[in-house]
Amino acid sequence: MSLVDADAGTERFSGYEADLKLVQADLNQQIEVIKESTGEPRKAAISKAERALEESEELIDQMRLEKSNIPANLKSKYNARFRNLEHDLDEAKRKIQSYSSDRSKLFGDRYTDNPDTDAQLEQRQQLLSGTDRLQRSSGRLTAAQRMALETEEIGAGTLSDLSRQREQIVSTRERLLESEGYTDRSIKTLKSMARRMATNRIITIAIITMHSPTVNPLHSEVTKAPRAPRARKLNVPRNGIHPNKAGYCFRGGVATGEPQGTIETLYGVRTYVARPPSTSTSTSTIVSFTDGFGLDLVNNKILADAYASATGIRVLVPDIIPGGPMPVWVLDTMEAAMGPVDLCDISGQFKRIAGFASILRHFVPFMYRARPTLPATMNVCLEYTRKVKADLPVGGKLGVAGFCWGGYFGVNLCAETAKEGGDERLVDAAFAAHPSFLNAPDQIVDAVLKFKSPLVVARAELDGGLKAPAAEAAEATLRQKVGNGDGENGYNYQITTYKGVDHGFAIRAKPGDEVGAAAADGAKEQAINWRSASREQLQQQLHAVLQQPDKIPSESSTASNAPRDSSPDSYASSTSRTFEFEADPQDCPPSTYHVPWLGGSCTPSPRARAPMYHTMLRNWAMVNCTSLYKNSSGPTHSTWPRDVVL
Repeated sequence: MSLVDADAGTERFSGYEADLKLVQADLNQQIEVIKESTGEPRKAAISKAERALEESEELIDQMRLEKSNIPANLKSKYNARFRNLEHDLDEAKRKIQSYSSDRSKLFGDRYTDNPDTDAQLEQRQQLLSGTDRLQRSSGRLTAAQRMALETEEIGAGTLSDLSRQREQIVSTRERLLESEGYTDRSIKTLKSMARRMATNRIITIAIITMHSPTVNPLHSEVTKAPRAPRARKLNVPRNGIHPNKAGYCFRGGVATGEPQGTIETLYGVRTYVARPPSTSTSTSTIVSFTDGFGLDLVNNKILADAYASATGIRVLVPDIIPGGPMPVWVLDTMEAAMGPVDLCDISGQFKRIAGFASILRHFVPFMYRARPTLPATMNVCLEYTRKVKADLPVGGKLGVAGFCWGGYFGVNLCAETAKEGGDERLVDAAFAAHPSFLNAPDQIVDAVLKFKSPLVVARAELDGGLKAPAAEAAEATLRQKVGNGDGENGYNYQITTYKGVDHGFAIRAKPGDEVGAAAADGAKEQAINWRSASREQLQQQLHAVLQQPDKIPSESSTASNAPRDSSPDSYASSTSRTFEFEADPQDCPPSTYHVPWLGGSCTPSPRARAPMYHTMLRNWAMVNCTSLYKNSSGPTHSTWPRDVVL
């Protein structure tokens, strides 16, 4: 035992001893009162004495526990004091018991031990009366306890109701806060629409003003415009100002024809599947994200069929727009609203206003729930594309095409990984036609730089979504950082502007619009064969190198004078090091292309020519295939193969 514990034990023992002496003093006082009193005062004194006795016993028990912490040299003294206190307590206990059993003192002068006397009968009657009162009191206590239990149950039910009401209030508060957010966003949307309406009004006034008399700045005379009919038509020129840029996403025509694919449920999403001809052996897949009209617009299905037929690759068109697409009738309504109307044709003007109002009833909710920039919309498309990628067989590649609403994903999915947290790129090639809501040029640049994913962006000259300055800035940035996009440094990209066409030309070209139809065909061919120009250019370079070997600079004078067998067959057995290309048959044609080694009078040795061939083959691989594999450190004079297979 430590010295600190010993000192603490003696202090606590002494404290309990002092408290016990105070209680014993009170106990002795009550004992004296008991001696001198009778009847009810005596009973009260006995009760007080018994309480003091109980308190004394508790203190004695505490002192008994603290004795174990007293040092051995002091234990005998404290034991003696403890025994004295116990003796005094026992003595007081005996006195109380003695006084409690003295019936004559308890009952006073009325007590008698003779059962035949009237006093005895009176005492018995008092006891019976007291017992009866005690029973009635017990009954009242039982009833009170029952009422308390019932009250407790009622209180518990009330608390449960209050808890549910609190949850309802909290839920209502959350919904109100959410509704407040919706209201704020709606107010912002309405303000934006009001600004656009004001802009349209100013533009309309400007167009009307264009028909007013004008002053020739070179002459002082007034040149009057030709007299026009009273009711004038407001026709907006194709290459002029568009009075309603908000409608660029919802204009165009509906294609004629029957889709050849099928509707299936893939990865939990309703999907249009356009399959290639039965002769195709491709294991790749193209995911095509539609414009805002989704699968309800037959154009998206017919274009998917065209892609599948031309490329030999399966095309998936998911019906993935959150909350559903815009109704197709909006196209006709928008065309009618944007068409020429007599300025004084009140009925026509009201029809135009009614058309805009009916479109806005769908446009505002669509923009609120399905805007591509919303994280929820992006996550849905990203998850679907990752599932398609994960389900591809070995060697299969994933292409992504996007139009208008879907063009946003055609660009931004190039910067995503195949798996969350992974490092493999998700998209192997992408095509985006007139994409909407892009943060250009940054998102276009990121899509190309992050994983070197080949990307084509086809924009319209009159597009209000991706404007010329942003597209030009993106192309300039990419040229500065990675080159011209024709395979240089492994980067492939194209940003093409189609002249004289509006937004939506690649998917919703109007019937009878020859310019729009030609642009749509051009965009389709560009999506299918956009790398063909680079491939042909490399073929020409490779043939030029092979057919004119004397013009290839030698690596060194020593290398140029190296001995060489002029026989074409001298390298036939040198096949220990070869180049192999791994690619999808659709990306790299299955035909074998042989590059014969030239012999005879050419000055450079194979060793001197090796770096040139290596560079050519590497560039070929970047344009035509996914990767280039070499099974050894490099070619040498003695082991360079006779033929190189592309």
